[in-house]
Amino acid sequence: VSDEWQITPAFRLDGGLRWEYTETDGVVEQSKTVNLGTYATSQITTGNGTWLGYNHHFDYTTWTVGADYQLSGNMGLFGRYTSAARIPGFGTYYTNVNSTATTQTMQLGEVGFKYARRLFSFYGTGFFTRYNNVGFTNEVSTINGTFTSVNAFANTNTFGLELEGSIFPVQWFDLSATATLQHGEDEGLKAEAVSGGTLTEAYNYDGHRLIRVPVVSVRAVPGFNLFGNHLRLQSAIEYEGKRYTDVANSQILPAYTKVDLDASVKLTNEITVFGVVDNLTNSLGLTEGNPRAGEIQSNEANQYIFLARPLLGRSFKVSIRYK
Repeated sequence: VSDEWQITPAFRLDGGLRWEYTETDGVVEQSKTVNLGTYATSQITTGNGTWLGYNHHFDYTTWTVGADYQLSGNMGLFGRYTSAARIPGFGTYYTNVNSTATTQTMQLGEVGFKYARRLFSFYGTGFFTRYNNVGFTNEVSTINGTFTSVNAFANTNTFGLELEGSIFPVQWFDLSATATLQHGEDEGLKAEAVSGGTLTEAYNYDGHRLIRVPVVSVRAVPGFNLFGNHLRLQSAIEYEGKRYTDVANSQILPAYTKVDLDASVKLTNEITVFGVVDNLTNSLGLTEGNPRAGEIQSNEANQYIFLARPLLGRSFKVSIRYK
């Protein structure tokens, strides 16, 4: 249920409340390891014929409240606070029917300023997010086909600033840009590594940076409108700062810049041709590490060669639209 109230012509409040209920039940076949006997490392995991069942239900109430205040016709302030939740579902139990999962809660807030004129517009938003009691299991594969199970729980806190703006100085040129500055860290993250049912090592990563989240992200798009708006040229330029592949912050993904080039040609009122050059400069940006090497403590840290997900190389695409 939600509603909004126009307190004054310049001041508006809104709020919402949601109650959610879920029930999940099923059966999961348990596993065993067998040796195919062909190679020394030919062990595989398969079902063992034993099925275990689960039946769980959860409910939770979430809410939000927001406000908007117009300082003038083209300038205003806004804010919002949300108490949200993620209720466990099927995915929580298909590997462990005895999981003790609970509803994960989170708080999200933002305050901002907006300003718009004919020649330019600007948004600035400060935000924070907090996730409580985030629980996960990380299965790390080893060279002989076995797995080391790592269980961890933590809260996460992120504070940041989002900036967004556009300028339109002349009819044939415009520029839009966004930038996100954020600091996210784990709070009280403690991990236990279990191999063959035995605790082998314990970690404490309190205060470490969140994985795959850069401190700085920037995107700028300059554009040109030529020949009476029959030709549109624009280039998306993206910068992603340094990130980490693991909670231990031991494996670094370097910062990178990616440049794309787009063009659209309006041949007639019915026919438009589009051209795209993706990753124009063939940037070697890496976007993600190897989760099978361990997202808590990567066993590929400081290796000369390691697995990662890269940007695709330079590519070209041309398309035509008729309407």
